[in-house]
Amino acid sequence: MTSKAAEYYAKETERVWTLVGEHTEADLYKPIRNDGWSTWDIVAHIAITSRQLLRLGQKQQQQAQTGDTTPIFAPDFDVDRMNIEQVEAWRGKSFAEIRQHWDKTGVQLADYCASLQLADLALPVEFVKKQHMTLDELLNRISLHIRLHRTEIETGLSSLE
Repeated sequence: MTSKAAEYYAKETERVWTLVGEHTEADLYKPIRNDGWSTWDIVAHIAITSRQLLRLGQKQQQQAQTGDTTPIFAPDFDVDRMNIEQVEAWRGKSFAEIRQHWDKTGVQLADYCASLQLADLALPVEFVKKQHMTLDELLNRISLHIRLHRTEIETGLSSLE
């Protein structure tokens, strides 16, 4: 058994970028959420977070192998604040730049998944807010996260029509 995370990531990636390609650039910068986020904001957030989730899994696998028990998350970690700060830091990047980052993460995820053994996939890891799961479940959360936001983009863009 191998992780399907990279396969799911590729499918969700194609769905998001097909959706983005079906709309004008002007529409992609219009707010589609109650908090004012546009499709650009959501797509940037997905790209940033996908890479971070991959790194989170890699870090925890490394810690399990070395016996390192250093906490992954700071006691005052606030995922919502982090999301806002990250998207603001990317303000001004083009969709092409975001896509390049996104695709690089897909390659890294595929390479990482190919390197994992069954025992690695079963390693216990921690997600935000102290959620415990296996490494495989965490890696699959990446595509789940994309899917949730893709649905949000679909709904938001349809409201502009």
